[in-house]
Amino acid sequence: MDPITTHTIAQPEQFLAAVEASRADGFAIDDQESSYKYRFVACPIFDHNGKVVAALSGGGTLADFQWNELPRLIQALSHGSLKISRELGYLGEAPLNLEALDAMRLQSSA
Repeated sequence: MDPITTHTIAQPEQFLAAVEASRADGFAIDDQESSYKYRFVACPIFDHNGKVVAALSGGGTLADFQWNELPRLIQALSHGSLKISRELGYLGEAPLNLEALDAMRLQSSA
């Protein structure tokens, strides 16, 4: 796995762990992994079988999307992705563990 930035997860084991954590937490964060000075958040969209078929994402520059503002963005994206999922026949709930954001914040500042 070739890194795009120095923040890109380039080790397969770390990447798979990040995917599993995102699945459990209900959101994923790209914190300068694909572009320096940019941060993005994504929440899953589920089909009628509960399979992830797409994602709803948002983000921008680090200055515009600071860590303390991410909980509101994540909640809005989670709400929107669940509404879309419902339109696709999904009956379950969307997992959302905002406490995981604190751990990510600490890792990012290290």
